[in-house]
Amino acid sequence: MKVLVVDDDPIFLRAVVRQLRAYDVEVRTATGMRHALRELTEIRPDVLISDLDLGDGTGFEVAARLRQIEAAVFRAVAQLLGRDPVPIRVVLLSAAVTAAREAEALKLGGRLYDKMDLRSAVAAATVGAHPVTPEGVH
Repeated sequence: MKVLVVDDDPIFLRAVVRQLRAYDVEVRTATGMRHALRELTEIRPDVLISDLDLGDGTGFEVAARLRQIEAAVFRAVAQLLGRDPVPIRVVLLSAAVTAAREAEALKLGGRLYDKMDLRSAVAAATVGAHPVTPEGVH
């Protein structure tokens, strides 16, 4: 499983990555919206975890662009394989969760979590990933 984590706060970015390292996932990071958009053109993550408030844009903008890229890819894959690929999971984080922000996240096919509840956000992002134990992946 590939996870792209986007946050302009290096301390919080490291905290998210540290939590993800408990699972058998490949983690890529981006420090802002433009950086995230470049990463999205290079990799196809299985999961996007993004802060909403980025220095050069918003997590909503990153998720919306992801959905645009995905739509184009979905059409091509559906034509080639005769089926739709699995959509990329979107997990958005904010220190200021409101009903309007939650509704916007849902419109983008994602979920919004309070940054103070990082454990729940990581759990939602890693559904299906195997935890890493001292003996290896289980």
